[in-house]
Amino acid sequence: MRSNTKVLPLIAVAIILVSIQAAMFIWTRSAKEPIEQPVDIQLENPQPIQIDPIREKQEKFVKKYGNLTDYEIQILLDTLNENAKNPTVMLCMYKQESDFTKNAVSFKGASNGRGVGQVSEIGLTDYNWKNGTNYKPEDLYDIRINVIVSCWIYEYNEEYGVYGLNKKIIAYNEGHGPAKNKSESSYLDKVTYNMVLYEEI
Repeated sequence: MRSNTKVLPLIAVAIILVSIQAAMFIWTRSAKEPIEQPVDIQLENPQPIQIDPIREKQEKFVKKYGNLTDYEIQILLDTLNENAKNPTVMLCMYKQESDFTKNAVSFKGASNGRGVGQVSEIGLTDYNWKNGTNYKPEDLYDIRINVIVSCWIYEYNEEYGVYGLNKKIIAYNEGHGPAKNKSESSYLDKVTYNMVLYEEI
């Protein structure tokens, strides 16, 4: 029993010495290793965000004279720029037709114009017949559909022999028949004035 009593303290001392040596080894090694510095990542030649000046001008024009939400403006302009050969003219006609009001409706005469482009039921019937669609008059309150149909109507007047900017604008308002023999109209004057307002943006 006496021998065991003497051995136990020696074992404890040995464990303590080993622990101290291990700690010293770890400390010495870590002290020699370089401390990693945070890396400052920099992009080479960062490119500025490209802003389309035409698109920016279109947005400002619609916001200034219309009441559409930002989301609705994006739908209008995306669809317009995909379908119109002359988006500026169409924008200026939309301002005259409805001030960019998607739910605008007119019961003047038999046209029953609807939406931003005040597309008539007759114009919609022509579009459906030529394009194999089945849009209904109430569908014209959908900005995307209205823009697609109105752009088609504007350009399709050429099929009836209506050429030139002025006559095509008149035809959009009065029909292709009257436009063939007219080069002036109050509607044309108003759209032309809207073009001046657009250029001032």
